[in-house]
Amino acid sequence: MQASASIRRNLFLLAAGMAALHGMVELAFGAATLTFEEVGGASSLAGLAPALLLGCAALAALHERVTRPDQPGARARRRAPDESQRWTPEDWELDRLDAFLTELRATAAPTGEAS
Repeated sequence: MQASASIRRNLFLLAAGMAALHGMVELAFGAATLTFEEVGGASSLAGLAPALLLGCAALAALHERVTRPDQPGARARRRAPDESQRWTPEDWELDRLDAFLTELRATAAPTGEAS
């Protein structure tokens, strides 16, 4: 029962975060359009502002991903360059999947044993 509440809470937090993100992006697009039109003086180019904003955000995200890849244990690897302790994305993803499936089986086990 506790895992179900945790899943609901995480789902609610994810939905609230996505709604807030969508609202912020819409507000930024609206403000960028008005600002671009007022500063540039040409209303025909007002639709270019959201494209510029989204393109710059994508480039910033790509730059962040390229310069600092998401690798858990990257600091530990610098200290101990032993080949047996190297992190690979596949192992990390499989560990997370195993933990998720174990939690899912634990929540489904009581209903499956009753029948």
